[in-house]
Amino acid sequence: MSQNIEEITTEEQITYEMTKRVITNIGDVFCAKINNYKIYLQYVANDLSQLNSDVVRVFKTKYPIKTTPDLSEVINGDVDFYAHCVTSAGIRRGLWEKVDNIKNVGNSSTEEFCSQAEFVQSS
Repeated sequence: MSQNIEEITTEEQITYEMTKRVITNIGDVFCAKINNYKIYLQYVANDLSQLNSDVVRVFKTKYPIKTTPDLSEVINGDVDFYAHCVTSAGIRRGLWEKVDNIKNVGNSSTEEFCSQAEFVQSS
């Protein structure tokens, strides 16, 4: 017999959320709530050559929790940093939520990522 939703424990809910299949795509924009503000990040690339992970760009502007900014302005804002991460794991863990998909992922010709050879040379 299946359980009523009210009978499911918090631990079971967390386990269910962690096992749900989450699909993310290049261009996905995510919102992360941090303390009294929120920030936005965008999935911009797959790095299959080094860390075999998703690459996101995190935008500098912090927004009040209750605002809903125009995402076209958000993604055209200043980038704070780029990071490797697993975007789907962030969703499953409740660290951020997907808000939209915008094809504009910046100009990859001006985005510089350290190649493996450069990393070895600098060590």
